Amino acid sequence: MTEHNFDHATVPASARPSRQRAPQFKGMHVLETDEPLLAILEPKEQTVLRTTGSYEDRARELGIPIGTVRSRLHRARAKLVALRTHEARAN
Repeated sequence: MTEHNFDHATVPASARPSRQRAPQFKGMHVLETDEPLLAILEPKEQTVLRTTGSYEDRARELGIPIGTVRSRLHRARAKLVALRTHEARAN
């Protein structure tokens, strides 16, 4: 299986997120079982996933623009779903 650089971590190609828009990610929750998968994400993506509240609340808490919160959440959620899918296929 081909390995690809997934930002700062190397993961199998089957765990790479698609480039499609993903409205299904809105409201997605991080589960306790996701902890090992979160370690694969960039620290900024881990932080934005673990922060709660509205986009505005997260932006205020993290000291970043709302647009940055939205883009980081989208990327982090897409990666987390891809990693969950890869893990489920592996088991």
